[in-house]
Order: sequence, then structure tokens, then C-alpha cells
Amino acid sequence: MESPETSPPPPASAYDVLADRCDRGDGPACVEMAAQYRELGELPLAAAYARRACDLASPFGCAALARAFERGEGLQRDPAAATSLYVSACLGGHAPSCISAAAGLGEPDAGEFMRRAAAPSRCCARPAASRRSSASTRSTRPTWSSPWPSAGSSSATAIAARSRAS
Repeated sequence: MESPETSPPPPASAYDVLADRCDRGDGPACVEMAAQYRELGELPLAAAYARRACDLASPFGCAALARAFERGEGLQRDPAAATSLYVSACLGGHAPSCISAAAGLGEPDAGEFMRRAAAPSRCCARPAASRRSSASTRSTRPTWSSPWPSAGSSSATAIAARSRAS
């Protein structure tokens, strides 16, 4: 009989694997963690993982965080932050967020975002959390700034205008 010191460690749970991958900078893993916590009703944790995914430039993470701000799920309701995040998610390729961005922005910006939502190049498939990132992306965090405005920054309309200019 093996002693406790020589027995192999238990296998990592799916949660542990996803949490580790999120900590290493895997945005889709953070999105999956946010979805799991949302399903469990742990809304503050869901919002925290969505924020991490959005910080890692995941449009799906930004969309999840926008929804949390819009509905007040796990954090204080903030429609302006939600709209700004929907803009970022739309510009990142998340077509459903373009519709929400259009609704939050109003005219004249709404038309541009509705066109983006209808663009055939926009894909709505959720990324697989199991996609492995390369060793180089796991060890370094992307240098991407947060998409939501800070206290003194411009509005979502200005963000949309900058995106059209580039």
C-alpha cells in the first residue's frame, strides 16, 4: 500500500485548468470562467472574469462585461460604461454587440454600428475555451488598454468616432 507522501496528486479539475489559463492571459478561458460563474449565480465573480477577458482584448469578454454593467449584475448598473464596452466588443468583431452599441449611442452613430452588425465578415460563434495559446502569449500579458472610459475620458460616441477615423 502506498503512503500518502508517494501517491500521485489528484488530477486538476476543469475549473483549475480554466482559472490557470485565464491567469496566464487566455481570454477565451476567462470568458468561460465568467459564463460558469454567471450560471452559478456568482455575479461579482462573473463580472471580474469578464473584466479580465476584456482586458485581454476578448470581444466576448467585453460583451459579457457590458451586459453586467447594463443589467447591474455583480456590479453597479452603468449604462454609459455598458455602451462603451459594447462599442469595443463590436469593433473587436462581436456582431451582437454592434446592435447594443447602436441602441446605446443613438443617431448619428447608430447607423454605422447597425451596418457593422449586418456585415457578413462578422462572426458570432463563441470562441472555444479549449483553444491553446502559444507559450509566448501565455507568459506575457498583452499591452491592451481597457476599453471603458475612465472618470475623465471621452464618451462612447467619441470612441466610435475615433474608430471610424482609423
